[in-house]
Amino acid sequence: MIAPMNKAFVREPDEDVPDRLPELPLPPPPNPVTEAGLGQIKTALEAVERRLADATARPERAEAERLQREARYWAARLATARLTLPPVDADIAGFGSHLTIAWPGRGEVGLSIVGNDEADPKAGLIAWRAPVAAALVGHGTGERVVVQLAGREVELTILAVCNVPQPPEPA
Repeated sequence: MIAPMNKAFVREPDEDVPDRLPELPLPPPPNPVTEAGLGQIKTALEAVERRLADATARPERAEAERLQREARYWAARLATARLTLPPVDADIAGFGSHLTIAWPGRGEVGLSIVGNDEADPKAGLIAWRAPVAAALVGHGTGERVVVQLAGREVELTILAVCNVPQPPEPA
């Protein structure tokens, strides 16, 4: 017969220690960024570090752990960020390009091809890995490109390309 184990040898979980949060997923390298994107990453990291300093002074550990995870994410994004300028060729779309395109059903649309962390499709900032950006890269003014969106082909016409680096957004 096996005797029950003494309670002194059984580790009970601490009530106030939350389960470890999974890390925030990092996009695979490379991590090209525009000047504005680099500034956004630095600002996000600084903001999280300020909130973390405040949170560690309070007894609530879950918030501090969440902020530590967020700080690790932004620190990794900053460590891998590579400032990438638009193409030298003034008429060819690439990373950092600002384009005006004719989009069927939408008319003229302004888009900028940017890094993953600064992408905001509603504001016309599309990630360089997005299907529309991938279709436009390497093409110039007057060219038509076909992109698969929601299971159908959409033909976009590049009306203008601007490859002048934009200044960083104010913090």
